[in-house]
Amino acid sequence: MDPRRLLAATAALMMALIAGRAAACSVTGDYVRPSNFELVAMADAIVVATAEGPATAKVDDHTPTGVRFKVTATLKGQSPGTVVSNFASIGMTTPSDPNDLSAANGEAYAGPCNRMTYARGGAYVLFLGKDEAGALRTIGIPFSRVNEDYTGENSLWIRTIRLYLDVQRDPDQMAQLTRLETLRDQLLTRADPVAKAQAADIQDHLT
Repeated sequence: MDPRRLLAATAALMMALIAGRAAACSVTGDYVRPSNFELVAMADAIVVATAEGPATAKVDDHTPTGVRFKVTATLKGQSPGTVVSNFASIGMTTPSDPNDLSAANGEAYAGPCNRMTYARGGAYVLFLGKDEAGALRTIGIPFSRVNEDYTGENSLWIRTIRLYLDVQRDPDQMAQLTRLETLRDQLLTRADPVAKAQAADIQDHLT
């Protein structure tokens, strides 16, 4: 599929999930998960936020109440003081692997194709998009790292997001690709696991 068509289709799916029109995930056979570099570019805002509790009163045992988050830091864009994830609930969580950029939280591979469960008081890196009314909401791109655990400013995920944001400050997309190729080659010369993981993630985007 042409990359522009892929991004357009993914953006349309993202907007549908932001608007809350689907609680379950259904993707076509040719769906390709956006790279982490694309994910950073697509988000209107990226924040660190703490799960405070349910967003609405409990209706029954099967309907998610949503989760209300307090934003504690902003990596990209502007964000409100609080954010709501509609199709989510407070409960026992599956921890994110802090050293794996190649996959999303384990809960993303079932049900709505995104993590739905958060621990009260837990900190998370949330990718946000504007809904039809212009309000920022959590986005739900299938199998993507849109709501991983926050494990500190020096974590692999935060460092990679900041790296990609720095590359994307250049509006020339060809220049971005050239810089990514250079960064990949530089990272491959290093022996530390962080460099190897970032090089692999860059290669995932370039291919």
